[in-house]
Amino acid sequence: MAQAPDGAPRVFLAPGLEPSSTLLAGHAPGQSRFELMWEAPADPGRLPEWAPRVAASLADLGLASFCLDPASMSRTLGSPVEEALKAFGLAFWPAVDRECQTFLLVGETGRCPVYQAVRAWETAFPQVRFDPALDLELREREAAAAAAAAPRRGLKGLFPRLFK
Repeated sequence: MAQAPDGAPRVFLAPGLEPSSTLLAGHAPGQSRFELMWEAPADPGRLPEWAPRVAASLADLGLASFCLDPASMSRTLGSPVEEALKAFGLAFWPAVDRECQTFLLVGETGRCPVYQAVRAWETAFPQVRFDPALDLELREREAAAAAAAAPRRGLKGLFPRLFK
């Protein structure tokens, strides 16, 4: 979540008997974040009933970007990450009627199951597209690799006459 752009809240699920949303606000040093928690029933068959309301809530908040938490979907729906994320997206994306950037919090879940779910979304919905330029984890790894590959200047580089 620390890599997410400012203003992009975390959207996550929590187990609940009936679908309802809760807006949580928090403040961390140097940044302000808010979260949208959606209580959801564990029954994946009920996704078409409440996932469009999640999309409507995000639209009502005027969010241009947000961060989906796949691990919370997996825990709430009682399914593996790929399966839960895929099912959520199949019910959610048809209700999204505007352009937005969605960041997926890979973290503990790993890239592979999340990426497979995104591929399924891309296949089902032409408006959903993975943009590698927005892959924050990949950008961070590339920056670290570039920094490691950069030539280091030691004392010899600063004082070449002393180290002949």
